[in-house]
Amino acid sequence: MLSSLSIVIPTYNESGRIIHTIHDILSKVSLFTNNFEIIIVDDGSLDTTRDDIEKEFCSIMEKSVVRCIPIKHQGKGAAVKQGMLSSKKEWILFMDADNSASIDSLAFFQPFVHQYEIMIGSRAIKDGTLTRIDKWHRKIMGGIFNSIMRKMMKLPYLDTQCGFKLFTRSCGQLISHDVVETGFAFDVEILSLAKLFHIPVKEVGIHWKNSDKSQVSVMRDPWRMLCALYRIKKRHVLHNLH
Repeated sequence: MLSSLSIVIPTYNESGRIIHTIHDILSKVSLFTNNFEIIIVDDGSLDTTRDDIEKEFCSIMEKSVVRCIPIKHQGKGAAVKQGMLSSKKEWILFMDADNSASIDSLAFFQPFVHQYEIMIGSRAIKDGTLTRIDKWHRKIMGGIFNSIMRKMMKLPYLDTQCGFKLFTRSCGQLISHDVVETGFAFDVEILSLAKLFHIPVKEVGIHWKNSDKSQVSVMRDPWRMLCALYRIKKRHVLHNLH
């Protein structure tokens, strides 16, 4: 059991999925902790995401079990950073709004919580399972990106982009203060900062179900990610020089 847990979920136009995800968490979280909060960071949604949350969970929002923090649209990384810095519990989990990895996957992290301050879910290592395999072009682009990332950033991880990561609050907030990337590359920046701060990271296989409604663009986002890798590399090289 975890002493206490903040569950951070970034959202952008998730009115069709977020309610189910929150209900799923509420039905299972007692398996892992009795002291928790759910922090939804709404990244400037244009739909009814925020209204739906407030209507469905108004009674427990008054008790701060569920909180919804609205921010100006900046990107997933900015939303996760805001949620992590707003967390009040001893552990911080961030997960995706579509419930691709449900809170059940915390069970895979439990054997390591006394040894590591950061655990990251992986769809690419032993014991990880993937339902609904990516379309071939997404799979190829993901493999190319990971190969470039590993060589460029000197990070050993097979899956940096899995949206299921657990941190101690002290560690998560230390790293979040220095995160600059606001888009999807923030995952790589988090792990690069962990390396700079000499914080060990455990990559753990989890259960993952691919969403049919991914917000990642195969044509646009890989090039943005590569540019972001260059920016992260440059910043962290300068950090080492100082």
